[in-house]
Amino acid sequence: MDELISIIMPAYRAEKTIKKSIESVLTQDYKNLELIVVIDGFDDPTYDVCNGIKDSRLKVFRKENGGVVGAYKYGIIQAKGIYLGFCDSDDTYNQGFISKGISLIKENNCDFVSFAYDVVNSKGEITESHCNYINTGMYNRNIIESDIIPNVIFNSFIREKMYPLLMLRWNKIYKKDLVNSFIDILDDKCRQIEDNFFVINTILNSKSFYICNEFKCYNYLIAETSISSGYSDSSILDAYLYTISKIEELANDNPLLNKHQIDFLAYDSARIVFHRCAKYTDYKTSKELIKRISKLDKILNVKFFELKMLKNYVYHFCMKLHLYRILYYIFKR
Repeated sequence: MDELISIIMPAYRAEKTIKKSIESVLTQDYKNLELIVVIDGFDDPTYDVCNGIKDSRLKVFRKENGGVVGAYKYGIIQAKGIYLGFCDSDDTYNQGFISKGISLIKENNCDFVSFAYDVVNSKGEITESHCNYINTGMYNRNIIESDIIPNVIFNSFIREKMYPLLMLRWNKIYKKDLVNSFIDILDDKCRQIEDNFFVINTILNSKSFYICNEFKCYNYLIAETSISSGYSDSSILDAYLYTISKIEELANDNPLLNKHQIDFLAYDSARIVFHRCAKYTDYKTSKELIKRISKLDKILNVKFFELKMLKNYVYHFCMKLHLYRILYYIFKR
């Protein structure tokens, strides 16, 4: 009989999308699975939708609201499978994701497998496709230590060289023992780029992994109402910086990690936050944010020649010369 895999699905206010997400997991050709839905809050209609689905493999839990990391950690603790996967409550699996992932782990005796994925809109149309930045194949511990770990935080501002592999939790199938080895340091307070922290820990603790760029395992939904496409206030910058501080703690404990890449990650994260701010708020709010960003030590540590891309040069130039209004209108588009 096939070995059990546990799929963890954190959910918050997902009553409009979760049914399709659940069905994409339960209809996989790999049948020996449990789907653990963790609803992040008690007063959430998502719970009623889940209860309307009758399948003994579906297990639904509710917990006090505490963010996505706390939700999937709770699910991992409940999981009984030998293997582990993740699916967000507005996304879907492509057929064969689980069976192909487990098959490749067994064939290569590795700790996890990382696949490609599609980005879809609310109509289900594919708008983008992404794969890992390193080639398909097996990566053993020697290669991990020499080529992957030194470049994993943020290797370059050029997209194709930014990371060795996709910094995503959900495009992978794992041995559960691997995730258990670092679950205790996953921090519930990480609210932005939390998958970066998860994947860095995955790589640090892996003996080997396999990359499969030929198979698109997952459909990642970009919706207009998505929290990832919006902006609330400057506290979002604090959320990025908090996770970056946790990555910095890892770098302090592991000499193979490149500490200067933390400055790159902070620079890119701050630019993303400003872009959201300019797009969704007014000039006054954006000006206050960019003034704060320009004073951050990690931003000041990044040299002009390291930025590599035109958009970063423009951003850097305007920020240094206090051309805040120009910067605002460039990023407002």
